[in-house]
Amino acid sequence: MRKIAILTILLMLVLVGSASARMATQFHLGTTAFQFVKLPVSARATALGNSYSALVEDSTALFWNPAGLAGLKGMDIQVMYSSYFIDTSYQFMSIGMPVKVLRNNETINYGSFGVGIKYVDYGTFEYTYPTGYTSEPDESGDTFTAYDYVLTIGYGKQLTDSFRFGVNFNYLYEKLEEWEADAYSFDLGFTYQNPEFMKDIRLAFSAGNMGSNVEYYHQRWEMPVIARYGIFWNFFKSANHDFLTVVEFVQYNDAAIKSSIGFEYTLNGRFVLRSGYQAGYDVYDSISAGVGMKVPFGTSKGMNVDISFNPSTEFGGVFRAQIGIQF
Repeated sequence: MRKIAILTILLMLVLVGSASARMATQFHLGTTAFQFVKLPVSARATALGNSYSALVEDSTALFWNPAGLAGLKGMDIQVMYSSYFIDTSYQFMSIGMPVKVLRNNETINYGSFGVGIKYVDYGTFEYTYPTGYTSEPDESGDTFTAYDYVLTIGYGKQLTDSFRFGVNFNYLYEKLEEWEADAYSFDLGFTYQNPEFMKDIRLAFSAGNMGSNVEYYHQRWEMPVIARYGIFWNFFKSANHDFLTVVEFVQYNDAAIKSSIGFEYTLNGRFVLRSGYQAGYDVYDSISAGVGMKVPFGTSKGMNVDISFNPSTEFGGVFRAQIGIQF
């Protein structure tokens, strides 16, 4: 009964967040640069409705919450492909590992380091008229390309039995035909999980993309700062079954609050079903879903294979596939 009550409270929080998102004013939309940094990574995370900052413990923590890097048990490599709208696609690759040194028969943990890159490909565009360009196309049909990427280096450490801390440094680059811009930013993240009275519950906070203004098209633009507040609860565990839920609230400096809740069920430690509900994400429908599998792979500790789907009535939906391996 207690668990049902807690789940009901979590769902009500998401619904309150949904109402707040609808009532919030939207006049800040489109006022920041580098919007591509908001594109989520991890098929597991997107299947859970983008609720992941409190749960993440793999190298994709570079995107969600750098404190999650402290949860790495060994080297972790993740590769994801995502379709997107209007012939756009993007990819993400990350690698992370803890640094441990044996000294005087005692293992000293220096924390975990990670490196990741997200690359967004907008496809090929055809010139329609030359006005405003420094060189005219030689003939009709000439094309140009556009792309973005962000390179991230991160660090996470278990500070106490309960607290984890993480920090990222980012280099961002954007190019559209002959126009280009770059910038630097940093992220901070924390998690709290008391091993005695909160061993199945974890709280999280992260703040991302904090940096100086960017000059683009001869104008100064702010960075899209992101704050995430999350909670993870592993509310049922047995030898063959595992149920967990995650809740997240996201605040941008150029948009209304977004909220989401996700559920994950694991059978026999191998087969995974996921679903999520999200509010405030204009381009997506409210429901998301995905499946995953954890399998042995050679001499490694294991491999994860995950897929997710986020439907969109207006644009057709987004499919993501991810493969990871742990050593």
